[in-house]
Amino acid sequence: MDDTIKTQEQLINELVELRKQLSESRKLINGLETELNKEKQLNNHQQFLDVVEEEVIEYRNHLEELVKQRTIELTTTNERLQQEIIERKQVEEALRESEERYRQLVELSPDAIIIHTEGIISFSNKVGAELVGAKSTNELIGKSVMDFIHPDYRETAQERWRQIKDKGVTLPFSEGKLINSNGDDVHIESAITPISFHGGKLSVQIVTRDITERKRAEKALKESHNRFVTVLDSLDAGVYVADMETYEILFTNEYTREYLGAAEGEICWQSIQTGQSGPCDFCNNKSLTNECESTGIYKWEVQNTRNGKWYECRDRVIRWIDGRMVKLEIATDITERKQQKELIEAERKRLFTLLDSLPAYVCLIAPDYSIPFANRYFQGRFGKPDGRTCFEIYRNINVPCKGCQTFNVFDTNAPKEWELTSLDGDTYQIYDYPFTDIDGSPLVLELGIDITKRKQAENLFKTLTNSSPVGIYILQNGKFQFVNPRFQKYTDYSDEELIGMYSLELVITDDRKTVRENAIKMLKGKRYGPYVYRILRKDGKTRWIMETVAPIQYYGKPAILANCLDITWHKRTERMLRLSKERFSKAFNAGPNPMAINVLSDGRYIDVNNSFINVFGFSRQEIIGRTTIDLNVYANPEDRAKIVDLVLEHGVIHNLELNFRIKSGEIRMGLLSADTIELSGKQCILVTINDITERKQVEKEMARLERLNLVGEMAAGIGHEIRNPMTTVRGFLQMLSSKKENVNHKYFGLMIEELDRANSIITEYLSIAKNKPVDLKLMNLNQLVQTLFPLIQADAINADKYIEVKLAEIPDLLLDEKEIRQLILNLVRNGLEAMSPGGKLLIKTFIDGDTVILSVQDHGSGIKTEVLEKIGTPFFTTKDTGTGLGLAVCYSIADRHNATIDIETGPSGTTFFIRFGAVIG
Repeated sequence: MDDTIKTQEQLINELVELRKQLSESRKLINGLETELNKEKQLNNHQQFLDVVEEEVIEYRNHLEELVKQRTIELTTTNERLQQEIIERKQVEEALRESEERYRQLVELSPDAIIIHTEGIISFSNKVGAELVGAKSTNELIGKSVMDFIHPDYRETAQERWRQIKDKGVTLPFSEGKLINSNGDDVHIESAITPISFHGGKLSVQIVTRDITERKRAEKALKESHNRFVTVLDSLDAGVYVADMETYEILFTNEYTREYLGAAEGEICWQSIQTGQSGPCDFCNNKSLTNECESTGIYKWEVQNTRNGKWYECRDRVIRWIDGRMVKLEIATDITERKQQKELIEAERKRLFTLLDSLPAYVCLIAPDYSIPFANRYFQGRFGKPDGRTCFEIYRNINVPCKGCQTFNVFDTNAPKEWELTSLDGDTYQIYDYPFTDIDGSPLVLELGIDITKRKQAENLFKTLTNSSPVGIYILQNGKFQFVNPRFQKYTDYSDEELIGMYSLELVITDDRKTVRENAIKMLKGKRYGPYVYRILRKDGKTRWIMETVAPIQYYGKPAILANCLDITWHKRTERMLRLSKERFSKAFNAGPNPMAINVLSDGRYIDVNNSFINVFGFSRQEIIGRTTIDLNVYANPEDRAKIVDLVLEHGVIHNLELNFRIKSGEIRMGLLSADTIELSGKQCILVTINDITERKQVEKEMARLERLNLVGEMAAGIGHEIRNPMTTVRGFLQMLSSKKENVNHKYFGLMIEELDRANSIITEYLSIAKNKPVDLKLMNLNQLVQTLFPLIQADAINADKYIEVKLAEIPDLLLDEKEIRQLILNLVRNGLEAMSPGGKLLIKTFIDGDTVILSVQDHGSGIKTEVLEKIGTPFFTTKDTGTGLGLAVCYSIADRHNATIDIETGPSGTTFFIRFGAVIG
């Protein structure tokens, strides 16, 4: 455009110059005409004037022609100039519109667009400002681009700018990192283009995208991919992906690489199989798709020629990361399963061979009543199945049997046993079992044993037993399966009532164990003589039975055959003999001390007197026939051997002090005297025991009271002398602790706490004193318990334990409130400490006769015997931090209230009973 403008200016100048020449020419012509006129007037040189006039006219015409041409050229040029000016204005307008659209596009662009000249930012859209964390685009103008480029990418950025400057080419998107105003890294990708900007200066336009989230997603995707690959590598199966056209392997897991020898980039039929010159004959690539759509999972089996193993393959088409359809194959090693299948098939054949050799019929029955297999025995009895159904073969009918026993097995999947009588009159014991064919289909395996002869024998057995003079019965699983008429007469029950009843239901409860033990011995061949027991008839009468038993098979199952005889009359005779011994028994039982007769060899009780029963708490039935070891009579099991040794050595024992255990578990002390006697040819011991438990307890209580009295006297004597100096020390410690300049004041609090603790111990110690004054007032014990309950419950909650209170209506008593509160707290806290978390403590009040009783019961592990003997002794404790004064104080408080403390303990817990004297009306 500049060259065009210069040409127009030259044309204008030339035109002006021509006009000047034309004007001068006109002036010259006018002058010549004037001269010519003068010459004409003078009539001189006419010919010369004519020539000159002709030249002037010619020259004038030439000039006018030249002006005309120049005017045309100038007009044309002017028109062209005007057109170019119009076009230039249009271009400028289009340029302004283009720049406006460019700005709008830049501002609306989702990408950051930044223009810099020589590294200084001269333009940025809003996205660019937001990308680097600037509040507005004005904050970026004039700043260096390098301020925002991450140090790791500055050299790369400078190299890309040099390429633009040197070559003037646009560089495509590449990844990098920026640093925003907060100092955070921003992942980007950017493309750069050279442009002219601000007066035609060479600048660089940068188009940048924030790919931080994409980078995070790519990282997460990579991690997910790695996890997925790890999972695939952990599979005990081959997994690979291959191109369906080129057969190139695109992915393999570790199993495929290790066991199938395939790797990415190889051809599947070359690496996975051996000896292949092309794709495998069994390749199913074409079967996996239909019009570019997956046909689903294709399952097949193949033996690998590389390792010789069998694989179950599952193939399907998936879309690969580049969009193409590829084959995914998962190959699971089924070599062992194939081998097992072959073994099963071999075992199946062996089984059928074995079934063919059985002396019973065996067949398989299908759900459609067909018989796919029948052994030789079956075919010999019923003929070959030849497609016939079971009901056609067994019953010669055309429809299934009503209530078919066999088909219950299909419904319940449980074995079934029943009897079948064939058309020829033979009887079979049928055993039906659920069976699964090799292909997984359900069948019933039926075993039929010909029991025709057995049924005949059973009928003969029934005839013999029905006429037998003794009772006969058969048991299976402890229940009557058969009883003869004689046994029915013994029990007064009918056959229908006895069948299915447990035999022990007839036996007297006390004799059941003896019956069970003797029957087991006889069945094992360890007993050969009959045993005796009692039964309870239907009419309520008791009968004595003498019995023998033997093992038999009954309907193909183990059973017990019993022969029994009613010996009630014989027992009555024995009773007459026993009456003759009652005289001795009366004298024996009249003794005030426990007496017993034991077999010397094993300690079995033959007889005991009433005093023995009263003291030990056992019934006579529990004692007679059992040994001292059975009843756990001796607290020390070795005492039994000691007694036997002394009797054998001296023949008699006098006042041997021993500990005994009664039925309740209580240990009692006695003086044992023994002498030898002979009964029914057996050497026995006559034992007499003098119970001295109460006497020993009185002696122990007297000793305890003497110790308490001594401790009380000591407490009264030294308590005052100890407290005075302690009070003085405590006062000085409080005074010193108030002075801040004392550097050791932080220890004074601890010293004061320890003095207070010692003072509380002395207080408990003084409370043991026998002569401590009490302030007795008429009050109700229930009210004291209810007052203390919140405090007790708080202690229990802190220890994760529970308190239950059961207060009966009781009369008022003369009580010292402070001492009874101390008594209750001591017992309750001891009980809480004795229990594990979750335990429950029970506090009760009730009236027993003319006394009011307060009981505290815990559910701990009980108190050991050696500890129980020392309970209440001052300074005796089982706790790590105890003083041993708590229960001693309780006993002293009880003594001052004329009350007693009793203890019951066992593995399930301990109960303290405080018995207050006579009830106040």
